[in-house]
Amino acid sequence: GGGFRRRWRATYRARLRQRRSSGKRRKGPVPQQLQVNQKNLKDAWNSTKCHRREDWVQWMQGFSIELLKESPSPTLRACSELARKYQPLARELFNPAFVSCWIALDDSLQDELIYHLELALQAANIPHEIVQLLLNLVEFMEKQGRPLLIDVRLLGTLAERFHAYAKALHYREQHFRTSPSSAIEKLISINNHLQEPETAQGLLKYVRNSNLAELKTSWYEKLEHWNDALEAYELKQLKDPASVSCMLARARCLDALGEWDRAVTLCRKLWQVKNDELKSVVAPLAAAGAWNLGQWKWFESLVKRMNKDDEEEGSFFWALHAVHKNEFDEAARCIERARRTLDVELRALLGEGYIRSYRVIVKVQQLAELEEVIVYKKAAMAG
Repeated sequence: GGGFRRRWRATYRARLRQRRSSGKRRKGPVPQQLQVNQKNLKDAWNSTKCHRREDWVQWMQGFSIELLKESPSPTLRACSELARKYQPLARELFNPAFVSCWIALDDSLQDELIYHLELALQAANIPHEIVQLLLNLVEFMEKQGRPLLIDVRLLGTLAERFHAYAKALHYREQHFRTSPSSAIEKLISINNHLQEPETAQGLLKYVRNSNLAELKTSWYEKLEHWNDALEAYELKQLKDPASVSCMLARARCLDALGEWDRAVTLCRKLWQVKNDELKSVVAPLAAAGAWNLGQWKWFESLVKRMNKDDEEEGSFFWALHAVHKNEFDEAARCIERARRTLDVELRALLGEGYIRSYRVIVKVQQLAELEEVIVYKKAAMAG
């Protein structure tokens, strides 16, 4: 735990100071590279039997330790027993252990390893922190001059999903070189997320001038030009009054503009459509409007359509509903679930700067304020 970490750091720093004070490097022969048991590595990286979240956690733990155990580097291999007892060390050394073993594999085994990494990256139940670890590995390997041949479209999609927009930009730019027309919309969106509106506007101008692709109304959304987007969608709606996609797009724009009355009116129309998938998309938009307008009865029916275990928005709205109903224990559990989800996102964004992480920080602040409301209501009820 914390005591071990402090002792380990103190010992490391003491040795570092001793080495600096002596001003000499230890002389001697370069350690000989050790043999790698490729069968043990193959068994460890096999991800075909992972289905549940717990399976993926166990897979990651076993794989990271096996990389250290089979590393040809004597220094890394010497850390394997300590890493088994102290898992954070295994994660810290995951990248160097991986590249040391990667070099020892032939082409067919490297292809097999990439196949299992792609399975992991595409798995539905894999924890967010493991995906983040694997994305960091891909970036590390590229910097080492040993890129993993994983589809850049998959990497770009995952980086966007976990809000690692600097990584996403890198992969989408690679995709743009081979397929400009299919990558342009994602590039506009990512540059906007990276607080680079001039670049996003430049891409839009490039599309207009080059006739690379048809200018899409949705690109105004990507640029967060909500008024322009709303106007364009309303013109489309006039041509096709029954279009559900146009109504949904208008609801998104109105939600972003804070025009709750109009947004809720549209969401109520969409709610009448007998489509469960559509309702799951509409529910967060409608819930935000119902909350701001104090329409608690409808808010409750909307919240029940959301998954409080898996969705960041669902956890937040379930917490809000529980606070309103004075169900404080349930509210605390929902707040903690939402905070865990935001934690992964925030760690990715903080590495890219405070400005880019500001939106998530606001959400974290909202959760803290909900906790303050719970304290206040408990105090009021206690008299």
